[in-house]
Amino acid sequence: MLRTVDRLKTVVAVALLVVSVGCGNHGSPTAPGGNGPSIDIGAAPTSVVAGATIVGTVSGAATTSAAHLRTLGMTGVTVTVVGTSVSAAVDSNGSFTVTNVPPIQVVLNLTGPGINASVPIGLLGADDHVQVGITISGTTATLDSLTSTSATGAAASMRGVIASLTGTCPTLTLVIGGTTVQTNGMTTFREKSCADLAAGDTAAVVGTRTSTGIVLATSVVVPKPANIPSPAPPPTSTAPVTITGTLGTFSGPCPTLSMLVGGSYVRTNASTTFSGKSCGDLKSGDVLNIV
Repeated sequence: MLRTVDRLKTVVAVALLVVSVGCGNHGSPTAPGGNGPSIDIGAAPTSVVAGATIVGTVSGAATTSAAHLRTLGMTGVTVTVVGTSVSAAVDSNGSFTVTNVPPIQVVLNLTGPGINASVPIGLLGADDHVQVGITISGTTATLDSLTSTSATGAAASMRGVIASLTGTCPTLTLVIGGTTVQTNGMTTFREKSCADLAAGDTAAVVGTRTSTGIVLATSVVVPKPANIPSPAPPPTSTAPVTITGTLGTFSGPCPTLSMLVGGSYVRTNASTTFSGKSCGDLKSGDVLNIV
């Protein structure tokens, strides 16, 4: 029994020695320079690469569901970048901001009460800043305007309806989606010429953005409306017709006659040739062969 107690004292002493060593050096698990693992509590976290930003406004079309949207003030509508977990809620004013959008071909999906619609935005760069205007109605979403600006503010592209147009070609000032666009002698116009542009046209603009927010256009594309062909005139028969029958009533001075032959109406003119009898000798009851 005494030997067992002595052995227990020895074990306790060793255990205390181990605890003392482990708790030395101001409580550090492993002394500096030791062979154990080193943990740096103050290490900075890995930086996160920022993505593109999409700022937009959403409105409802003039439908029953859209009226329901306006009543709810857009509450419950969410915008999600398809294929990612990036999303944002639409506020009561119809505005949203989606951040950290990866550099992909972006498609936005809008969901909410009575809404499930998608609209393509296009390929975005990691530092792009995009402004969009979207109209939704049920399962349909329409991209009304798009303005894209790089982080440096150098490149800009936009698409939308020309709200106003002033100036003399080639120097014009356009307002598209609330943004002022200016053209000059270096601007190229496609589809529609500069002189044919008008308020209400939908234009796609590429250019550079100045520090004041004005876009200096290098290219303006306004698709022409589809040409609607005029209705074709009724076909006229040019195939030869042969009529054989008895001459009924007829009237008119020769050679311009109107005749009823075998139940068909026939007209003659100066180009008509008469054989067997002259035009002046015709009488009702004659049997005619007309070609």
